[in-house]
Amino acid sequence: MDRATGYELVGWGFESLRPRFLRLVAALWCAALCAGCASAAPPYTGQPVPGARALHADAAKVYQPLAVGNYWKFICNDSFTIEDRVTGTYHVHGRLAYALSLQIPSSPTKSVRVVQLLGNDPKGDTWIYGYVMHGKVLSVKPTQIVAAKPVRNKHYDYPNSGHGKISRVFVGFEYTNKTPLGIFWVAPYFESGGTHNYGYNLGRGVMEEDHGPHYKYDCLIEKYVLH
Repeated sequence: MDRATGYELVGWGFESLRPRFLRLVAALWCAALCAGCASAAPPYTGQPVPGARALHADAAKVYQPLAVGNYWKFICNDSFTIEDRVTGTYHVHGRLAYALSLQIPSSPTKSVRVVQLLGNDPKGDTWIYGYVMHGKVLSVKPTQIVAAKPVRNKHYDYPNSGHGKISRVFVGFEYTNKTPLGIFWVAPYFESGGTHNYGYNLGRGVMEEDHGPHYKYDCLIEKYVLH
């Protein structure tokens, strides 16, 4: 897998194939006893800023879950770890945007952080509205960067924090490499001409990301927490 130019995200999940026969029998037995009971998805727990207009999407239906406190920890090349986390909320373009802090390694001991301001729309698409730089909000043209229904070989380029754009393309669904949490079916987006890649799993977020040059560092999900 690969990732985006020092900045991004991808997929749908598939974990280990351990036998689940006993669980299936138990589930069917419970269903027979509780025919008429319906389960509801847990409520959206994002914390809106007063006065902000937020576009919410069910976390289970998006590739990039956004809520303050969400984080993803990766083990890279079996030698060092990096973390991405949602650190807070901001007003951008009249909407509530979530600050996703991405840790992008250039070596096992050096990395930079890029803070993107993101939001999910009712369709499940993820948009970038800006960046946080030196504690200040830098707004950009709202741009879709993760699609609920990505189109193969379509470009999802988005504005850089400086000038120009970051190239980003969806290349088709694939499985991750084996991670400490299993194997996942993801939607990978490749950035910056073979420098970074982010593989998104539906409802979980990025389960594998690679960083260059030439995807040198393969970072596999080790732990994640969603709110």
